[in-house]
Amino acid sequence: MIVSDPTPSAPGEPSDCRDCGVLRAREFASQKGGWADHDTFLPTAWKRLECVRDFRPGDPRAIQLLRCSGCGAWFLYRAQYEYLAGGSEDEQLIFRLDPSQAEEILAGNLERIPES
Repeated sequence: MIVSDPTPSAPGEPSDCRDCGVLRAREFASQKGGWADHDTFLPTAWKRLECVRDFRPGDPRAIQLLRCSGCGAWFLYRAQYEYLAGGSEDEQLIFRLDPSQAEEILAGNLERIPES
C-alpha cells in the first residue's frame, strides 16, 4: 500500500506546494525540428519531481511515474518521439494522478496509464 504524507491535493487540482503547485492536471509540450517559433515546453517545476519508476529506461518514448518530494503528489510523465526527414517531432505530457492510480501503476497495472 502506498501512503502519501502529507495528503496531496485532490486529483487534478493544483496544490499549494512550492515544488509542484504550478503544474496543472495535464501539461503538454511539443517541439518540431525547424519550427522553433512554435515549440512549447513543460513548466520547469516538473524537473523537481522524483522518478519513482521508469517503465522504459533509456527509451525516448519514456513513461515514468513521478512523485513530488514536497507534498507527495503523484504524476505520470510520457514522452513521444518521431523521427521525420523534415524534422523530428517531440511531445511531452505530465498528468497529475490520484494515489489509487499511482498504486495500481506501481503494482504493474499499466492499463491505468493515461494515453493523453
